[in-house]
Amino acid sequence: KILTSLLTAVMTVSLAMLTVSAEEGAAQSSSYTIKINNSTTGHTYEAYQIFTGRLNDTGNTLYDIVWGKDVNSEALLTELKGHSLYENCTNAREVAMILDHSEDDSAIAKEFADIVNKYLSATQVATSTPISGGYEITGLQPGYYLIKDKDNSQSGKSSAYTRVILKLVNDVTIE
Repeated sequence: KILTSLLTAVMTVSLAMLTVSAEEGAAQSSSYTIKINNSTTGHTYEAYQIFTGRLNDTGNTLYDIVWGKDVNSEALLTELKGHSLYENCTNAREVAMILDHSEDDSAIAKEFADIVNKYLSATQVATSTPISGGYEITGLQPGYYLIKDKDNSQSGKSSAYTRVILKLVNDVTIE
């Protein structure tokens, strides 16, 4: 059965821990790759940048967090402020700090993914390419991404739609 709400069949929402710090660091110019281990053919995954920022010197902490280019940040923040958890947030960094304190696959992370999905831009930052044993999304900059099946790409199939949010500060494999 095709699931149109937040899904757990193929992947679960994965919100990696984010340490928001004020320390200065070197800007990273590297691009990263997300590998999705899924041998089911016919998926087209899209990556939408929700937050972006700079990496610290060790390359594992995102700071100077701002809204990513693939989200309508004004409308998203307006809706988020209607939820008690985010009502005092005024920018992307404050929203990211709240998400930092939530567990992977938590109700908070799932709800955030559902809300973000409504405010994505018409074009994604990157689309997957099929590879042996799965799919790959390349050329991504450090940030938080919503990874999902392309809208209407699973219609009439017995596969599930997927929404995953993850922090990207190096190459990642999603099981």
